[in-house]
Amino acid sequence: MEYSASFYIPICKMMNHDLDSNASTDSTAPNLDRKPRRLPILRVTFDVALLAIVYFVSKVVCETFGPVKFGFFCHDQRISFPYKESTVPLSMLIIYCVSIPLTFILAIEIILLGINPHERYSVYEYHRCRSARFLIRLAIFFGYYCAFELFILLITMYTKNSVGRLRPYFLSVCQPLYDVDECRIPGAYIANYTCTGGSRERINEARLSFFSGHSSLAFGTAVFTVLYLQHRLVGHIRSRIVVPLIQTLIISTALFVAFTRIFDFKHHWTDVSVGIAVGVFSMLLLCRFVAGFRYRAPREVEAELVALDLEAERKHGEKLNLNNSLRKPQQATSLASNRSFQWAEAYS
Repeated sequence: MEYSASFYIPICKMMNHDLDSNASTDSTAPNLDRKPRRLPILRVTFDVALLAIVYFVSKVVCETFGPVKFGFFCHDQRISFPYKESTVPLSMLIIYCVSIPLTFILAIEIILLGINPHERYSVYEYHRCRSARFLIRLAIFFGYYCAFELFILLITMYTKNSVGRLRPYFLSVCQPLYDVDECRIPGAYIANYTCTGGSRERINEARLSFFSGHSSLAFGTAVFTVLYLQHRLVGHIRSRIVVPLIQTLIISTALFVAFTRIFDFKHHWTDVSVGIAVGVFSMLLLCRFVAGFRYRAPREVEAELVALDLEAERKHGEKLNLNNSLRKPQQATSLASNRSFQWAEAYS
């Protein structure tokens, strides 16, 4: 008995060492001795610089060459509306596109770090404090958003200048000078004319009707925020109404921005429709195949939670069985030692 008891303690230590080594090499639990992974600052800087160069070069090209110049039909009522100031000017659109996703990203990531501090969204979060992890998540999500909005903006800029469709208020701004005799024929096309009213910038702006940039950017913002909420928030709150309600309000604000472009005579309804479609489908594809956003239905989340509960119960049961198996030899050893002591007293 003394022989077996003397070897039992080293065996237990070896078993505990093996368990610790297996836990440290698990892919889901990184080694605590490892240092934080180095942040890809150089790569991110290169990407930001590349996007900035592409944007400024595109802006210079579009402003230098300007939109394609087309004529118009005599007495065309579609481009005879008066000029109005925008209900949602460019400055307000920029505030909308920046504040909506940024507010939700800040709030939700702070909440998630509070209720689930062990979750790691990126490999760069391991072995870092919460403030650093929060900044990493902010850079990931808001960086994706800014890049995706820039892609939509580039598509919008090149399309506007390539198509050159006249805005509904074109005639009121251009005040064209042309041969009146050409309009004696109903529906005649006027190709030779000279704009006498407004500045060159305003006249060029009146040729950029297709498609609506406000609509594409506003819906790009709305769709990204909706997908972000579905990707990050579903499964962390019990209510099934909160997330859809917030998503509906966000889509409603984007619809308001788009509809004002029709009421303000800035775009035709087809321009707004195409702008909405470009913003929605572009952001859907980018979020799904570039950012990797995944739709999570409530039932799917419930199934995952049930699976996690079952896995936790299984691990707890295995731990109890292991503890029981380790206690039995100890009890046997103590019982044998007590018997040996009793025998020694009996023969003494």
